[in-house]
Amino acid sequence: MNEMARLPGVEVVGLSSWLLLMGGFMGTQARAADQPMPSDPNESLVAWIQVVNPGYFDVMRLRLRSGRPFTRLDGAGGPRVVVVNETFAREVFGGAPAVGQRVLLGDDDGDEPLEVIGVVADIRYTGLLATESSAEAYLPVLQMETAPVFTSSPFVSVRTTGDPSAVVPLLREAVAAAHPRASIEDVMTMDARLSARWFAEPRFYAVFAGFFAALALFLTASGLYGLLSYTVAQRRRELGVRMALGAQARDILALVVGQGAALAAAAAGLLAAAAASRLLESFLFGVTPHDHLTFVGATLSLAAVALVACWLPARRATRIDPMDTLRAE
Repeated sequence: MNEMARLPGVEVVGLSSWLLLMGGFMGTQARAADQPMPSDPNESLVAWIQVVNPGYFDVMRLRLRSGRPFTRLDGAGGPRVVVVNETFAREVFGGAPAVGQRVLLGDDDGDEPLEVIGVVADIRYTGLLATESSAEAYLPVLQMETAPVFTSSPFVSVRTTGDPSAVVPLLREAVAAAHPRASIEDVMTMDARLSARWFAEPRFYAVFAGFFAALALFLTASGLYGLLSYTVAQRRRELGVRMALGAQARDILALVVGQGAALAAAAAGLLAAAAASRLLESFLFGVTPHDHLTFVGATLSLAAVALVACWLPARRATRIDPMDTLRAE
C-alpha cells in the first residue's frame, strides 16, 4: 500500500473488503454495549461490515459527520475502534451522540466492545435502486490482521490526480515488486463501473423519455402557434375594427397572448402529471416523484415556450392595417 501511495499521479489509496455498489456484504448483529441481546433474533439490527484502511474514506470521499476516521495509530495494539454510518448511529443510539459510545458486533456477549470514533454519511453500497440506507460499520484493517476478513481478494481503490489509465501500469509493477505471486485484475474506473452496471439502463430510459418530452413540447408549441395564427386570420376584421376604434398595439398583443396563455394553462396537465409521477418512481434517483422544483421548472419551461408561440401571431396581429381590413369588407 505504501509503495502504491508513493507512485506519481496517485493521490490516495484505499483498501476494502467490498466495493461500492457491489452488494454481498457480510452482515452481523449490532447493538450498544450496554443493551442485552434481543430475545427474538428478528428484532436485532443487522449491520453490514466493511473492513477498510485509513485511506479508504478519502478515496471514496465519505463525508464525516462527527468524530474522526481511522489513522495509522488504530492498529493491533490500540483500542478496538469502529466508524459507523448515520443509519447505524440513529438505529442504535437514537438521538444521542454516537462518538464515544461502545457497540457490540456479533451475537456473542463475550466479544470485546468497539468504541465509535466517527460517524460518516450514508451511501448506497447495495445499488442505486435502494430506497433505504442500511446500517454500516467500518472496521480498521490494521486491527484485523489475524482474522479472515477478506472472503476473496481485497479491493484496491486509487484516487489519481490525472488520467487513471496512466497509473495502472505503475500499480501493476508496484504490486508485482511487493508481492510476486499477487496480481491486479479487473481494473476499471469508477465512472466506467457505474456506467456499465448501474447507469446504462436508467440513462437509456432518461434519454428515451427526454426525447419524447422534447417532441411533445415541440408539438405543443407548433399546435399553439398554428391555432393562434388561424384565430388571428379569422378575427382579422375584428382586430382591424378594434384598432380603427383606438385600440393600441399593446391591447391587441395582450388580447392574443392572453388567449394563448389560457390555452397553455389548460394544457399544462399538472394534475395528470402528479398522478402519473408514481409510474416513474423507479427511474428516479435523488428526486422524489412530487419534487416541487421539477414541477415548477417544467411549468415555467412550458410557459416560456407557449409565450413565444403566442407572441409571434400576436405580433402579426398588431401589424394589421385597419383601412385595408375595412376596404376588404
